[in-house]
Order: sequence, then C-alpha cells, then structure tokens
Amino acid sequence: MKAWLTGLAMAGSLGAGAHAQGMDQAQAVARLLIGNAALQVQVANGLDSGRLAPLQAGALQQQSARLFRLEAEAFALGGQPEDLRAVLQLQDELAQALAQAGTAPATARRARDYTPQPALDALRDAEQQHRLARGWASGTLNLRQVAELEDAQSQIGAWQQRVQVDGRLSPEAAMTAQHLRNLQDWAIFSGEPAL
Repeated sequence: MKAWLTGLAMAGSLGAGAHAQGMDQAQAVARLLIGNAALQVQVANGLDSGRLAPLQAGALQQQSARLFRLEAEAFALGGQPEDLRAVLQLQDELAQALAQAGTAPATARRARDYTPQPALDALRDAEQQHRLARGWASGTLNLRQVAELEDAQSQIGAWQQRVQVDGRLSPEAAMTAQHLRNLQDWAIFSGEPAL
C-alpha cells in the first residue's frame, strides 16, 4: 500500500489551483481529495526519511486540518467553482510549505525524538482521503457526505494537535487517535459521519 501511496504522492496536488478554472465540480472535488492523500503521503515520507522533524510534521498536519475544514465548508455550500478554486489554491500553498519544510535544517533528530505515530497517522489519513475520492468518483458519496466526512477528519486532526506534546502523543492519546480514525474508517465506508 505504501508504494502505491508514494506513487500517488508523485502525481500530487502541485499546480492544482492553476488548473482549477478548466475543471467541473466533480473533477475539482476529486482533485482535492486525491491531492489531500498525496500531501499526507509526502508528510509520512518526510518523517520516514528524516527530512521532516516531528514538530514540522505536526505544524503541517495542523495546516492540513484547517484545509480539511475549509474543504468541508466549501462542499457544504454546494461546491461552488470560486470556493473550490480557493481551496485548491490553499492546497497548493500547503504543498509549497511542505516542500520548504523539507529543505529547512532539522532540529535535534535523535532516535528518541522520533516516533512512527505521525508517519502512520499521515498514511492513514492519505488512505482515508483516497477512499473519499473513490466514493465521490463512483457516486456512492454525495457532496454533503464528503463535506461531513472532511469535517470529521478536520476535527480529529485539530484534537490531535491540541493534545500533542513536542510533536508526540502520549500512549493514551495515541490509542484515542487510533479509535477516532477507526470510527472515521467506518464512517467513510458507510457514508455517514461517526463523530
């Protein structure tokens, strides 16, 4: 799965905003969801390679949570072209921030400073975004459902950012995050928000 998601990251969301004007609503929504998955894979790969420090990844995940919330709002308003273009532009800006974060010198990357949890969370978020994209493309999820599911993902990300200490979760918080993501997996599968 990781190899497939890495390939997805290469397809990426870079340049999405520039192409948004020629897209219809279905294409723009699909592009956003696939772009989200690609960004999450890039965060996970950056953590795995040591290119990103956990605190940098946490800041990027916080920006991702904001992006998910804005996407949910745009979808809830009916996915108007100007709203989708604005969200695609924000996604491009997040991709640029990710590229710049990877080039900044990392601070204190000792083995004890790194836990795999942020990378695993990013990969799981990527898979959830891909499932949303597949549901949207196949017609099993409508715009309202995608909006509600995106909002739930933003809530999980925001909660996780609030409880992190130095870019890491306590064992209890990690278990709670795992449970929330399990609920979100079920919600995406069923098409109804669980949170």
